[in-house]
Amino acid sequence: IKFLEGEGLANSVHAIWRTTANLLEYASGIATRTRHLVQMVEEVNPGIPVVTTRKSTPFTKKLSVKSCRAAG
Repeated sequence: IKFLEGEGLANSVHAIWRTTANLLEYASGIATRTRHLVQMVEEVNPGIPVVTTRKSTPFTKKLSVKSCRAAG
């Protein structure tokens, strides 16, 4: 299944790909760490909510929030 396609000069395509890969790694890290925290909290008491702060890397707030929500 193709979910992304692009064309252009190799150096431009590479720069965009690298930026996208970095953002995905960042989001995956947030989701993985959040899920780990949620699992630890659920072992102690499933009724305790896990919430996030308002701090995020500039221009990544929506991505950070989606990563946290995806983690549970």
